[in-house]
Amino acid sequence: MFGREIKTKLPELRPDKSVVNESTRDRDWSHELTHKVYADDKRGAAWNPIVPGHQVLLKNTKTTGKLAPNFEPEPYIVVAKEGHQVTMKSSEGAVYRRDSSFVKPYISSDNAEVVPENIKVRDTDSSDPKPVELGCWRPKRNIKQPDRFKHYVLRMCL
Repeated sequence: MFGREIKTKLPELRPDKSVVNESTRDRDWSHELTHKVYADDKRGAAWNPIVPGHQVLLKNTKTTGKLAPNFEPEPYIVVAKEGHQVTMKSSEGAVYRRDSSFVKPYISSDNAEVVPENIKVRDTDSSDPKPVELGCWRPKRNIKQPDRFKHYVLRMCL
């Protein structure tokens, strides 16, 4: 402050920009990235698919109790995403900013997944007593109707 040298035992903070230090820093950075990829794979980390314009559900932090819903029922529209922070807007116009762990993607009933094509659904109007064959996710034996029920028509609810 008065033009004198500071007498201290603390090391001086001067940037040391040598080639050796830069190569060491680059090697350290590549090792850190390698370890991060390994840890993410081991823990099953996934990239968050939420981007601006998507609809999301906000975690319900207001109520407590085991019967309370985990997420609020009305969807919010994502306005911006900066790192882990998600800024969203409600239908009333209120703006909220939360961490991405407090939101999940909203899947509307219009976009809901339909029954896969490999599953055969039997018509309820047919009166033939043939065994019902449903496409399954894994192999399953065909179940034959007992002879004592051959005069009855069984209707299955799917």
